[in-house]
Amino acid sequence: MEGYIVNQLNGLPSERKEFIGKKLLEEAGFRRVGNVRYRKSNGSEKSLSVLHGIFHAITQGMTPMKPFFEIEYAELPKGEYYKFEQIILTSNYRTISPEVLIVLELEYKLQIEFCNGTLIESSNKKYYTEENIKYFEELIGKLPETPESINKLKERYIKIELSKIKSALERYNNPTEDYMRARENLKEIYNIRGNRTR
Repeated sequence: MEGYIVNQLNGLPSERKEFIGKKLLEEAGFRRVGNVRYRKSNGSEKSLSVLHGIFHAITQGMTPMKPFFEIEYAELPKGEYYKFEQIILTSNYRTISPEVLIVLELEYKLQIEFCNGTLIESSNKKYYTEENIKYFEELIGKLPETPESINKLKERYIKIELSKIKSALERYNNPTEDYMRARENLKEIYNIRGNRTR
């Protein structure tokens, strides 16, 4: 299991995204966006869903559809995400070694809280703090030099990801005119995506 996690996180960006979204978040009962919890629906809820589907068809969309397989029950406000500790408690990975657990937390924070080094005011501004970045850096420092697969991740987090995160905060605090324009464009894109995932 640990070898699989490390291999996935040493893979392509699309493989890393898929692993955090599907294997960590969805399998632990969270949406890929990291701010919604859900549970599997029970038999009576599935029956109700079928009835709603029939009425939805008869009334030509006037009756709302009910989810069949799962029910959302705890959505955080926009711009807030579940803490890694809350997610790991219900995941399949809660018993892994401390080193791999650190790697998993780093990747979660990178993708969900830091949005891969992109600061978006409406989505993750609250996570771009000196304290949170320092904690990310401290986590990197806890990773060992061996084995090579862990060291490869450590190097990526130090040399690439941490500098992207720090640069994003620096650009936000000291914006150029081009950056201001790009920030407005990103805000619009994320608002559209956010509406689609609801």
